[in-house]
Amino acid sequence: MQAIEGVTPDMIWNFGYTMLGLIAIIVCIEKIPDIIWKWKDRKRKAAEGPQANFADEICDKIMDKLEPRFAEIDNKLKADKARLESHEYAITGMHKAQADIYEGFSVLCYAMIAVLNHGIHNGNAAEMEDALNKLHEYLSRRKMAD
Repeated sequence: MQAIEGVTPDMIWNFGYTMLGLIAIIVCIEKIPDIIWKWKDRKRKAAEGPQANFADEICDKIMDKLEPRFAEIDNKLKADKARLESHEYAITGMHKAQADIYEGFSVLCYAMIAVLNHGIHNGNAAEMEDALNKLHEYLSRRKMAD
């Protein structure tokens, strides 16, 4: 409390004024680059003359006319992308079906070879049972996949 006893109202006011002054200096320093850029921009535009502003206006008008067209093209591209993705899905399904058909064909060929061997060698039952088991395994996998 002894430190507070020596503080006068003038000291408090001086401290407040000092803080306000520091804040004002910080704000001014922060705004200086903006002021310089605006001044340089104004000076550049004056050097370019009215032709630069006219060209900017023409470009803006052209862009205003083209923006709906760009949006339309963007929508068409999105639709095309969706269509391509659906085709990719269909192609993937066809590849899977093709692999499945190939596997089924190979199992049937194996079974046919077993039948022919059975006919030639008069009752080779082990090959026939093996072919039958492979055919049942393939057909049960097919049934589960569907």
